[in-house]
Amino acid sequence: MIDGVKRGQRLTTFETAGEVEDVPIEAMIDREPITVVCSQMGWIRAMTGHIDLNRELKFKDGDGPRFIFHAETTDRLLVFGSNGRFYTVSAANLPGGRGMGEPLRLMVDLPNEVQIVSLFIHKPGRKLLVASTAGDGFVVLEDEVVAQTRSGKQVLNVRGEGVAALVCHPVSGDSVATVGENRKVLVFGLDELPEMGRGKGVRLQKYKDGGLSDATTFERAAGLSWQDPAGRTRTEVDLAEWTGKRAGLAGWRRVASRATPSSTDLLDPALRWGQSSGSAVIQTPPSGRRVRIITGSGSLPGTGVNLNRPSSVARTMTASCNAKLAPMQMRGPSPKGR
Repeated sequence: MIDGVKRGQRLTTFETAGEVEDVPIEAMIDREPITVVCSQMGWIRAMTGHIDLNRELKFKDGDGPRFIFHAETTDRLLVFGSNGRFYTVSAANLPGGRGMGEPLRLMVDLPNEVQIVSLFIHKPGRKLLVASTAGDGFVVLEDEVVAQTRSGKQVLNVRGEGVAALVCHPVSGDSVATVGENRKVLVFGLDELPEMGRGKGVRLQKYKDGGLSDATTFERAAGLSWQDPAGRTRTEVDLAEWTGKRAGLAGWRRVASRATPSSTDLLDPALRWGQSSGSAVIQTPPSGRRVRIITGSGSLPGTGVNLNRPSSVARTMTASCNAKLAPMQMRGPSPKGR
């Protein structure tokens, strides 16, 4: 016995281990404001601070802006590819804004043939509407799409020739609006869409030809809003002609008096095209395969079509949709108050 302790006696004891607090990796990162900039070719960078989103930025030759938004270094970014997979990128790992950035494909295993559909900040508890060009989609919890590996997480199954992921928007409101490549709009209740973790989804809109062009969610009482080529926001409250059941053929295609929103009218005014000429606004996509008259009066030169008769315009434009048409000039005075 030495100092009152018997030699060979255990000096330690056994007790139940205490709870260890789970410290997220974001807590170890300094929280600083940044502006995320991603180009059309997928080059991404983080500018220091919250800069003006309309500020002119430099890009590589042949490249241009695609996504720009304010964030913080502790945020996680979600990337949705046209292959239906979600990828997760830490905002703290983004290259600085002094140069042109780095390709996003080097940070995650995004194949070269896959396009970036959407890039946004992850917000826990939020829901997303995802859909493919075939017109199939569903609602998914955003917490379930966060990927833990570079290869991403498959959420929307896209199978078949020419089928790709097209839509990824946060869910808000109680109604869904879809528009097809045939310019027809369908509005139905959000409760008709299932919540899934992964899969092909259900049919949103039925088409005789073409596929889905865009989809969004909105509050029925507030109406459906979109922007016209002039940058003005239009809101349609009377949606009776467009309302139906999910997977329906959609409502009547409005051609002259009050035009339906086109593929990018619902959400992204930056990707819109069009020109104002005379008494009407004519939209011609880059492919030159479709033309849509929004408002106007007078007649189409060389066709004898009276813009005051929507049925006449509808017949002519439907017959011309498959032809490659150049932007046409309109005759007659511009309507006042439009």
